[in-house]
Order: sequence, then structure tokens, then C-alpha cells
Amino acid sequence: MKLRLVLTLFILFLSGLVGLPVSALVNGGVKGRVVNVDDNKPVGEVTVNILGGSVVTDAQGNFNFANLPPGDYLLHTVSARHFNRVVAARVKPGEDSDLTIRIKTRVTKIEGLVVDEDGRPVIGVEIYTSPEIDETKTDEKGYFKFDKKRILDEARKPIGEEPIAPGVYKVYAQKLQYTKAEKKITVIPGLRNNLGIINITKIGTAVPDDTKRGLDSPATIDEPTQGAGEVKLD
Repeated sequence: MKLRLVLTLFILFLSGLVGLPVSALVNGGVKGRVVNVDDNKPVGEVTVNILGGSVVTDAQGNFNFANLPPGDYLLHTVSARHFNRVVAARVKPGEDSDLTIRIKTRVTKIEGLVVDEDGRPVIGVEIYTSPEIDETKTDEKGYFKFDKKRILDEARKPIGEEPIAPGVYKVYAQKLQYTKAEKKITVIPGLRNNLGIINITKIGTAVPDDTKRGLDSPATIDEPTQGAGEVKLD
């Protein structure tokens, strides 16, 4: 009892001596950086949550929580382009805990569906892009996706892979006995960029009125389409 009283009086004495509130001498903080786990580069615009508040990292990935009561905390990172992380931190009286939080970028994807004039999925449609990413074909549901860029040598032989870079791409769909179609998309890194439906028409088949089908015309579509997060196409 006497020891606690003496400690309290001592803290009050120091507080008056240096002109600081008692909480500034008793509480602590948590600061640090958020970086990419693959290249150790800082990641900005990441929300870091802690009990009682949240901050957004700056361009250098820095964050800071001050004046926290001593104890154990969990820091939770949230970013649309990265996988979330939960990291433990311990706050000590009068000290700042320094952390480095490493987060992994989500895989960038381009995906879509190819259907015919009756709205049925078309299997085996060749899909390719400009700028070039890779080549693929639609599956039994008419679905396709790109999740990496193929690296080619001078002889156009595959020698590796790399993430899909952000930017504007044209996606082409073609198959024998069908009209060729294309669509534009603005790719955002770390997201499933949904191209939506690409319509191709069997040659020699009359095309129904669009208002009856509720689908895009099989003609070339030039309006940019921006992915908006994860969209299930099943």
C-alpha cells in the first residue's frame, strides 16, 4: 500500500516537474510501417485498426498510435488490393512499440463470360489481349480468366511469368464459325477485374433484338469497363 502511494506521488511529482499530463508518462504507443512482403516496398493507403481507433498509412507506409494504455493489442490491416493481416503488439508505459507489418498483394485477375446470340455459353473460344498478357480458352460454362502475364523470349517461347500490370486492355474473343468480338477493360491491381459478358454470334444466324436478349450487341464495344471487386460468375 505504501509502495503504491509512493509511486503515485512520484509520478505526480514528475508530471508537475516537466509540465506533462500523467497519462503521457504512464501510457505508450505503437508505430511502424506497412510493406509488401515480396519486395519490401512501403504500402500506402492501408487502414490499420486498433482497439479504440484507426489510421491510414502514408505514402511511405508509416502509421502511429499514441497515448495508448499499457497492455496487449491486435493491429488489423485492411486493403482492397492486399490480403489482410492481424499482428500483435505490446504497449509498455512511456514507450513506443515499433513494428513492421508485411502484407501480400492480391492476385490481379481479368475474367469474363462468352455467350452466343441465345445467351448460351460458348466453349473453346480463343481469348487473347492487347497489350499481350497470355492466351486461353473458355471452359464449359463460357468462363475465362487471366491471372498472370506470360513472359516470352525473342522466339516467343515462354520463359516465365509475372503479375498483370494495371492499365487499359482490349480483350478479344474468336472461334471458327462465329463473329469476332472485343471489349475494353481498365485493370486495377489486386482485384478480380470483371469484364462481364462478351457476345459472339454464329455466322449465318439472325441476331435477336438486344432489348429482348438483355445482352450487349456482338459488335465491337469500345466503352471502358472497370472491375469493381470480387464478382462471382458461376
